[in-house]
This record gives sequence, structure tokens and C-alpha cells, in this order.
Amino acid sequence: MRVRDVLIKRGQEIRAEQNDPGYFARLVAQRIKTLPEDALIVISDWRLPIELETLKEDLPLPFGEIYTVRIQRVGQSDSPVKDSLTEHSLDDFPFGYRVSNSGSNLHQLQLAVTTLMFSVQSFSPK
Repeated sequence: MRVRDVLIKRGQEIRAEQNDPGYFARLVAQRIKTLPEDALIVISDWRLPIELETLKEDLPLPFGEIYTVRIQRVGQSDSPVKDSLTEHSLDDFPFGYRVSNSGSNLHQLQLAVTTLMFSVQSFSPK
């Protein structure tokens, strides 16, 4: 069993023990609420649509808009973990933005993310 498999299994167990599929997102929301209202926050890895819904419910204004971004790894269309809900539940999710990551050019990825951030900020309500 790989480390990734252990983490997936443990995450499933904790959500079941808490009887809360949004458990981890709720923890993140609690932490965000301690930050300044104008803080820019990036959640780099969320796995389930319910986590986004939990954040939207638990983070009312003034925390602002939530923008969803999919970092698409070129050449990795499938997760190496085939049978986990947390690996595939966002496969068909309607992300607001997509960024391509070829894995070979860090500068190109940084530029794409920076461009996206400026684009989102310019359209965000102040």
C-alpha cells in the first residue's frame, strides 16, 4: 500500500467518523475566518464538490468570491489511483478557470498563474 492510499483511506475514515463529508473544508473555513478580511487565500488541493459547497456556506461575505481553478497536468489525464472518489469526483467539475502545467517549464506555469490572478482581481468587486 502506498502512502497516498493510506492518506485517502484515513481521510475517508475521518469524514465518516465525523459524519461530515465537508469536515476538512470546515476546518479550513475556521482558519480562514481568523485572517484579515482582505487576505488572498489559495486552497491548493480540494477533492470533493461538497468541500466547495461547505466553504461557500461557512464563509459568507466579507470573505469574498471563491474562484475555482483546475491545474491540468499535461500528460497525466488519469490519476494513478483508480478507485477513489477523492481522486475522480472533480473530473467533470465546471471549473471557472483552467491552467495548463506541462511540468517542464516552471516560469511558464508561474506566468500563467500570475496572469490568471491579475485577471481575476481586475474583475473582482472591491
